[in-house]
Amino acid sequence: MRPTTKDAELNIVTGSDGFHDTWEHVLQRFFARYPLQADFEINDFGATPGVVNLRLTQAMEALNDEQ
Repeated sequence: MRPTTKDAELNIVTGSDGFHDTWEHVLQRFFARYPLQADFEINDFGATPGVVNLRLTQAMEALNDEQ
């Protein structure tokens, strides 16, 4: 994740096909909760979108704890 002054940009690297709609839904919910301006690169290493959402949420909680 890198801060930016533009809208969020995502690059998702996955070995699984057919999850576009699922990823879109998960990320829409994430950005509705955390409206960020940052560039993201997600390497899912075969994790489900739900697990990636959990990891993103944990990262946001860790960032909030640092503030």
